[in-house]
Amino acid sequence: SPLDSRVISITTLKGGHATNVIPSEVVLGGTHRALTQEAMESTKQRIIEMSESMAGVYGCSAGVEFTRNPYPPTVNDPELFKLLQKVGGAASTKGKVNEIEPTMGGEDFSFFQESVPGLFVFIGQGSGLESMGRPTTAALHNPQFTLDEAVLPRGSALHSLLALASLDELSTSSSGSTTSSTTSMRSEDL
Repeated sequence: SPLDSRVISITTLKGGHATNVIPSEVVLGGTHRALTQEAMESTKQRIIEMSESMAGVYGCSAGVEFTRNPYPPTVNDPELFKLLQKVGGAASTKGKVNEIEPTMGGEDFSFFQESVPGLFVFIGQGSGLESMGRPTTAALHNPQFTLDEAVLPRGSALHSLLALASLDELSTSSSGSTTSSTTSMRSEDL
């Protein structure tokens, strides 16, 4: 199902030292990703089953090892996303927050989200403008990646707006007040 997407990437292949000798062992390495923790676990089991089965067909054996802490799925907290939709437009060049389809990227940030509600937000990197003589359209983890520094003030403004709105919500919930200073901010105030 497209809503239960999974990705397995084989990114390293190591075996042998000579071009004319069949190696006795080959090691494949890579990552697996999914949109839910349940899908991560079932994919892990399927990788083991398929590796052992395919090796067995050729009279070989396979061992599968996973790192202790594979990257968990990065999932935004729904309540924080509502807050982002409420105040984030003031930091956006389009005046609104766009919701995008989930991506299959693995993120260190997801480890924080296992303990604390969080948001992973794209702020518009990749405008195509030149920076340090290179276009800013190259993807992350690409040797040509160049940061479009023009997005930094927008990211700072977004963090500030979210912090102020969070403080407003905390003070409103403790005092019963319904006034909010952040919701009246305009983008020209940034």
